[in-house]
Parts: sequence; C-alpha cells; structure tokens
Amino acid sequence: MALHLEITVDYMAIPAEVAWEMLHASHAALLTTSQQASLYGDVRSLGDMTHAIKKRGKPHFAVEFAGGEFDYIPVGNSHLGLVIVKNWVQGFDDAWAWVNPFARLKEFRSARVYDHEFEYWENASDPREYISVGRSYVGLPMKSNGLPCPLKQMLIDTSANPGRRVLRQGYVEAVGAVMWLGEQFWALTGARKKDVLCAKWLKCEEMPHGVVRVQAADEPFTTSEGSAGELQHRLRALLFPQSQ
Repeated sequence: MALHLEITVDYMAIPAEVAWEMLHASHAALLTTSQQASLYGDVRSLGDMTHAIKKRGKPHFAVEFAGGEFDYIPVGNSHLGLVIVKNWVQGFDDAWAWVNPFARLKEFRSARVYDHEFEYWENASDPREYISVGRSYVGLPMKSNGLPCPLKQMLIDTSANPGRRVLRQGYVEAVGAVMWLGEQFWALTGARKKDVLCAKWLKCEEMPHGVVRVQAADEPFTTSEGSAGELQHRLRALLFPQSQ
C-alpha cells in the first residue's frame, strides 16, 4: 500500500530547489535522472528538475511523477513549510528514508505517515464532496458556516474527528501511526518530551539530531472507529495539549 508522508520545516528555511535535491538524493535509485516528470505541466527529465525549479524562481514546487507527487509548500499564514510525498511511501522504513535528510536539519519540526483516503474523509466538510461520489453523510454532525443568507450553508463538523488535520502557528496538528518529532516540536505544541518518552502505550526511540520517533500502531490509521479512534484521540491529547 502506497502511503503519504508530510514533513514540516521552518517557513522559507529551505530553497525550493534544495528541498527537491534532498528528496531526489534520498531515493536516487528510484528517481533516476532520465525519467520524465511534470513540473506544473512542464514535462522534463528528473535530471533537469533542480535547474527547472530554480529557474522558475518560486519558493514552492509540485512535481508529478508516475502516479505520485512531490510538493513543497511554504505556508505564510501558519509560518511553516510542508514537504509532502504522495503515493511513493512503501511502509514505515521507507518513510524514514524520505524524512532522514530533513531530520538532520535544525529547521526540521516533525513528520508523519498517513493514509490519504482516510485523512481526506476525516477532513471533508462540504456535503457536496460526499454527494459527488455517492457517499452518505447521514448521521454526521453538522454546523453552520456562520455566513448570512443567501451564503449560509450547513457543513459537516469535523472538529472532533480523530484524524482531523489543522494548521496551527508553526506546526500541523495531526497524528500518524508513526511520527518523527524534532527539537522545535515541543516548544511549538506545548507537549512534554519526557511524557511522550515515558508513555508505555507507545514505542518511542530517541534518534540522532534530537529527533524522537513515536510509533502508536503497526499499520497506518484507516478508521476513526473503536480502539483505533480512541488511540488517535489519546495520541492527539499527548502531542497537542494546547489544542485540546
């Protein structure tokens, strides 16, 4: 099962072409220089991608390649940068191979592995998203968008979903079955490193460069029901106490 990976770093701390080079170098045998990829619709070889990204002069990129995608997104409103690997993560060990070059940097904040399908529906708030694919939203909690008529609309309330993803100031409030937490994470979220390392229900490991690996489950989260949902709520409460 191909997974997604989200890496969080300091805002504008890594030039776009450098972020791409780090991704490429981590999987050079997979991302061979002769293969073709698309940079915002501009098709070129992966070997030419660094030059193309630098020539564009933009602080972001979206490189599509063989059914997957690599994104680098500085988010000014939340003062953070996101590196996202879509459909190219083959398990937890492979996820670390993608994360490792970034985890060595002082600008590294956190990373997590997640199942895209599960996370999408945990955060889908517009009923039209359900209607368009014939998916029922009967029984889901609803709330008003707070706008006056005729703009008023009822939305699906995702605020209590264990798989919700929220952009906070400096970090992403979201959990994964496996996460890597950098030295900046603790001050940003208010979580206590000691409490995480002492949590007997987690598998925690202190790694080089001040990174803590946290494993809550043996497989990516794919449901919000039952024990899996309870585990995600418990992990959120531990890692993001300021948001509870």
